[in-house]
Amino acid sequence: MRHLLAAFWLGATIFVVAVVDQAKLEKLSDLQQKALDHTLDTYHSSPQVQNGFKVLSMQEQTETEFSAGTFVRLQFNLKQTNCKKQQRKRKSCKIVRNGREINCIACYKFVSLNEMLLPPYMDCVPIQQLQKEIEDTRKNECIEVQDKDESGWALPGVFSFSRSPS
Repeated sequence: MRHLLAAFWLGATIFVVAVVDQAKLEKLSDLQQKALDHTLDTYHSSPQVQNGFKVLSMQEQTETEFSAGTFVRLQFNLKQTNCKKQQRKRKSCKIVRNGREINCIACYKFVSLNEMLLPPYMDCVPIQQLQKEIEDTRKNECIEVQDKDESGWALPGVFSFSRSPS
């Protein structure tokens, strides 16, 4: 009876975590969704990736407004599916129970929904390889994207006070 109760509790806990993580995915802003889609497309375009992966959970999602755009940071886990990467968007793709699990971080700076201001930083590693040094490097790379000097970019108003040659 104890084993049955423990199994039920474990199953209920996993279900609640999955529902909460799915709710986080559904609450992504348009920019966050664009960043997630771009990161997934970039990840799946790698020749080393053979199978499709689905987002299993979202650990972090932030969006910060700046004078020249919006900074988006996402950290999430991917899980291997039974589909090849070309078919990864099919609804019939199911997560493989003992499949590989990947942790990804993505940092973007956008001018608008359709235009990235700066090249993004993206990094995906197997969860088993995630160590403090890697996390520190990722954090610093994201800060670099966030704090990158925006001068020199052809943003609206950059040339507002330029004088025409006389």
